[in-house]
Amino acid sequence: MAFYGHDESSTSLNKCNFREMVYLVKAKNEQVSDTFDHGGKNFTMTSSDIQKELATCCAHEVTKVIMEDLGDRQFSVLIDKSRDISLKEFVNDKGHVVERFIALHHVKDTTPKVLKDALYGILDKYMLYILRLQWQGYDGASNMRGEFNGLQGKILDENPYAFYIHCYDHCLQLVVVSVTSNCSSIHDFFEYISLIVTTTSASCKRRDALTKAQHQDILNKLERGEISKGKGSHQSSHLTRLGDTRWGSHHTTLLRLDQMWSSVLKLFGITNELSNVLQRKYLNNVKAMDLVDVVKARLATMREWLG
Repeated sequence: MAFYGHDESSTSLNKCNFREMVYLVKAKNEQVSDTFDHGGKNFTMTSSDIQKELATCCAHEVTKVIMEDLGDRQFSVLIDKSRDISLKEFVNDKGHVVERFIALHHVKDTTPKVLKDALYGILDKYMLYILRLQWQGYDGASNMRGEFNGLQGKILDENPYAFYIHCYDHCLQLVVVSVTSNCSSIHDFFEYISLIVTTTSASCKRRDALTKAQHQDILNKLERGEISKGKGSHQSSHLTRLGDTRWGSHHTTLLRLDQMWSSVLKLFGITNELSNVLQRKYLNNVKAMDLVDVVKARLATMREWLG
């Protein structure tokens, strides 16, 4: 959660998460309240350095609890390069598998050696020995799961019992994509969807035009009573690219395309007539040149509309 707020003045009703939390603790704890009231005018704990130090102290305390809970048990690691590195799982005293987030670690490269050094650095920091590692789980990238040169192989060289398990969700997604790709109609459908997303997202101008059109479409529907108002409803969005390793991305793209369909049609409508003329077997050059001027004028109008 963010520490800072947009308006932290004394008259603000929502100063920021940190300040509001301080006021809440002061109201509940007399010792804290007395400390603030008699600690001097500069004792506000709102300095960015102090807040960062407090956040670091909280992180240390949380990590300490996790390490104490783990004890000397065996553990496993889950590493996701999009979420950085790493997660740790272990079985607690009740026999339940517990997953705990340990650290974010920025890496400048994603080669197996760099990833291994990053992982070992985190394990050493928390005194987690590689021989206690029971299994390792990553996605299907070769630099992660490679048996010989990947991160999996490098860890197995030092601990042959750190078995690798491919992400089951990742496997499921690949199976779904593979099966649906064998159906020509579904394959063609998602090819067109991908083309629509690529075309509308190829430039900032097009993305802005689509967002503007969607915003206007929402306003028109509200005026006609086709949709109702509500906090958090009808937020601006954009079309997301499809990813074979993330079947959920297909679902998200289809939902957003359904919501923004009229806006997408408006964007494509500017060049559709010219596109059809240019694809005809017998091209009418005069009509094509006239349409080029029309499209240029429409695009210029859109550019001015976007500011």
